[in-house]
Amino acid sequence: MSKWNLFFLISGNVSIKTEFGETNLTPGQIFTVEPGTKHQFIVHEDSNLIEEMYVEYDEADIQRETLGSKL
Repeated sequence: MSKWNLFFLISGNVSIKTEFGETNLTPGQIFTVEPGTKHQFIVHEDSNLIEEMYVEYDEADIQRETLGSKL
């Protein structure tokens, strides 16, 4: 399982700092942070920022079962 972070800037001025550098976001931009990457966001003015965390599974992480009959 891999955990990703996604930032979506609705309004304002925000920077995302990682070990690879700093990126200034403008409204409407999306920035993703790969699993295991240390990150920090810096708010430069009143801003609306959404931070979403999502996971990515490989086939070995999920056990699938079929219930019922064919559709």
